[in-house]
Amino acid sequence: MLCPSCGRENPEGFAFCGHCGAALAPQAEAREVRKTVTVVFADVVGSTALGESRDPERVRAQMGRWFENARTTIERRRGTVEKVAGDAVVAVFGVNQIGVDAVEAVILARRGECEPAFELARRAVARASETDSYEHMRTYELASRALTQCGRTDEARRLLERMIAESEAKEATVYVDRARRLIAQL
Repeated sequence: MLCPSCGRENPEGFAFCGHCGAALAPQAEAREVRKTVTVVFADVVGSTALGESRDPERVRAQMGRWFENARTTIERRRGTVEKVAGDAVVAVFGVNQIGVDAVEAVILARRGECEPAFELARRAVARASETDSYEHMRTYELASRALTQCGRTDEARRLLERMIAESEAKEATVYVDRARRLIAQL
């Protein structure tokens, strides 16, 4: 099967490209839908002074905890982290959750139903890849968990490496750190 992202050949049965980590499912046609959403901007007051007065490694660790807490709080309330920059987080509420298939894939994988889990994970990653939101990072994480549960750790690793590359490009260190922790657990 040819990868729609890099064009390289992959063995039959792979859910993700063995070269670049892209989903090997056919890309669904994107539909435009107008929705009313709520956008929240949050930043750390006094972060510049904090950075100037403290050790940079301690500030980075503290900011990492803040971003992780912000992400957890936003996702718990069914929001999506759209952007992380400097000391700020932009979240959106009211957008469809594209990671539902990835959650179902994890559930099926834990039940030992690996073929349907692979298909759902593949579909979730294909849809997530079409967005520019940070929600797709969570989809990658969940899909990698389903793959790992079913013994496809190489594919899970490639997907997490893709998550790292995309997160680094967006300077979203919280997702880079998260993916690296998950790779270490493989």
